[in-house]
Amino acid sequence: MKKIRYGYIILVSLLLISLVSCIKRNPNYKIKDEFDSASLLQLNANNNVDEITSNIGLIMEFKGYPITWKSNKNQALIDGNTVIITRTLVDVLVELEATIFVNEEKITKRIKITIKKEDENAMDIRQGTYNRLYPEYYVKGVPLIEDAHVIYINWDGFAKYYLDEFFATEEGKNSTLYKLKSEGVYFENLRNTFPSITNPCQNQLLSGGTSLITGNIYRYYDKKTDSVIQQQRENKAKILPQVTVEEGLSTASVRMYLAEPYLTSTDKNKLYITEDATNPKVIARGKSGDHFDRMEQAIKMIKGEPILVGGQTFVFDEMPRLTIIYCDDMDAVGHNENSHYGYPVAKTEEGRRANIQTLLKEMDEKLGELIKAAKDRGIYETLTFFLTTDHGMSPYGSRGVSDTKDYGKTKLYELINDISTYNKNYVLERVQPGYKPQKRTNIVGVCANLNMYMTFKNGVTDDELENFKAYLETLPYVYEVYTRNDLINEYMDIKDVDILVVPELHYSFSATSPILTISVRAQHDTTLPEANCVPGFIWGKGIKVNYQYTEIAYNYDFGITMAAALGVDLPEANGLVLDIFERR
Repeated sequence: MKKIRYGYIILVSLLLISLVSCIKRNPNYKIKDEFDSASLLQLNANNNVDEITSNIGLIMEFKGYPITWKSNKNQALIDGNTVIITRTLVDVLVELEATIFVNEEKITKRIKITIKKEDENAMDIRQGTYNRLYPEYYVKGVPLIEDAHVIYINWDGFAKYYLDEFFATEEGKNSTLYKLKSEGVYFENLRNTFPSITNPCQNQLLSGGTSLITGNIYRYYDKKTDSVIQQQRENKAKILPQVTVEEGLSTASVRMYLAEPYLTSTDKNKLYITEDATNPKVIARGKSGDHFDRMEQAIKMIKGEPILVGGQTFVFDEMPRLTIIYCDDMDAVGHNENSHYGYPVAKTEEGRRANIQTLLKEMDEKLGELIKAAKDRGIYETLTFFLTTDHGMSPYGSRGVSDTKDYGKTKLYELINDISTYNKNYVLERVQPGYKPQKRTNIVGVCANLNMYMTFKNGVTDDELENFKAYLETLPYVYEVYTRNDLINEYMDIKDVDILVVPELHYSFSATSPILTISVRAQHDTTLPEANCVPGFIWGKGIKVNYQYTEIAYNYDFGITMAAALGVDLPEANGLVLDIFERR
């Protein structure tokens, strides 16, 4: 009996010693508990953590220790000691992270808040990305142009530097596009955004927002399925022609493929228009399906002449409320991978650009014909035009046989080796769509040819990512690096992406053999200005005249701006209604 009692006393003593030892080893346990239970948000009477409707104040110090704050959503941006709240038309769950350092130990508290959706009847305080405010005169559902008839022209792959080179020539200075600079609004600093690839960006344009609302980032690694997912035309948000059809506004699309599901080949009020290979002008050229063929259909619409669609003839007594014209010539020719629309594959970068300049001159002339047709019919003053693109085009690979640089070799294998040098436990593998990474892989790379999106299979901390980013930025073939938090702040739907590496101009992370030379190619999945900077023109009825829009704007702003002109709404849009409307 005594032995049992002594044994019990010894056990209790050991437990007490262990507890005291733990306390000595971790003297911060008390402040941890206090920090975890502390109230760190300053909420007004209209706010509680489950129903946030306005900005929140932040406590910036706890028991003498400064607090640093982070947010995981753009709808709650940290600005000093305030959380700037942006309400949308859906509830948004946000995680705020408060951190202090006590005796060099990092102590973190996470607070979940719900930003309540905006009242659907709200008529003001609407914002675009980066807290850009809508014009004061904007009212949801009220047309900014009375009886607007919008013509939206999208020239896929139209880089800003193409236009600058064109305007530097005598032909360019006498072009239709050059004249339009003074007839309406010309954008000096129009950009696109991630992932800078056709299907996602065309969806962004028509939905008036970033991938955060569309959910389409083209290609990504999915942790749940342990495989790379390839997206096609998916879009969680509504697009403009879908909304105009729902609202009963007449809508037509000349080959804008994303509009096709909402249109028909038999109803003039919602018509999807294909090329007419029987057009004598098209036959005389000896090729069809390009911008010429598509613009011919649009020109005949404007003239009130019969157009042939699917064996049926239509005549437009007046233009639809929304007409979309899509031409992909510059994208196809600009890639310089194969011969397209009669343009041969160029053997040098100068030859690739020369092809584009010849093509741009042709497209400009056809645009002039369309405008002239509208003027001749007497309807030009009733039309409002928007012209832009999804992305530009960044050259990569060898610039020709005389190029002495190493641009022709992929940097994929160098990146793999450099990452292993940084941390011998890091194993990067570029994985193709539909495939799973190897078991030894712990960093999955996903790429079209340029941008490399990477995901750590087993997770990674923000601090580790910041250190990794700092290293990657020292590599000579790297242009810039974005962590997941950087991408969130750019309004990207990051899926499981942890970090993005952008190669320098002319370099690539192509999955080609390390001994193969890539020659005279171009791609656009990059943040380089060659792909990121794009042209933009808006002119016609209800639009400011001779106005240079010098602030940074985004091509996805065009979608919600067109909707505002027509008096319809894109409810999920996070773009900005641009202040380009003439007000009297």
